[in-house]
Amino acid sequence: MLPDIAISPGVSAGKKTAMRSPHAGSGSKIFAELEGDTGNLSILAPQSRPIVWLATQRHAPEGSLVILFSTRPNRLDPADRDEIQRQLTEILPQARIRAIAATDWAADPFSKGSWCALQPGRTREVVPALARPEGRIHFASADTAQGWRGFVDGAIESGLRAAREIGETLR
Repeated sequence: MLPDIAISPGVSAGKKTAMRSPHAGSGSKIFAELEGDTGNLSILAPQSRPIVWLATQRHAPEGSLVILFSTRPNRLDPADRDEIQRQLTEILPQARIRAIAATDWAADPFSKGSWCALQPGRTREVVPALARPEGRIHFASADTAQGWRGFVDGAIESGLRAAREIGETLR
């Protein structure tokens, strides 16, 4: 999103470089309610598969909730329940979907991608540059967190950091 925001008089060279550094996070996150008790699962599949990770959120005899991750949005339409069922059956043959809820983060106009997955070797350069204030503008996002980068916990951590910076500026 940051490259789409006009900042005048502009940003530092480090932030410009960071803004031009694409990250690989372009996946989908799909919650699937399944029939029966799956047990407590965490299944990793090869990157070549449309679904690369399945993890149980809760399970009970009356049904289970699992979360599915796809890292290639063009390989799995998060709105296509039948295709999700086919792909899920490849990694969990007994799975029968009751309902799904999904977000295609790559297609979302406000996020333009999923969790931050920087290219190898880029974290040390990109994260500090993105987090650094530019004049009176302070930046916070899950992508600039030191602990839980890419998670809501990281967004909170980053927001607290930016709030402390602003507090120091106002003193």
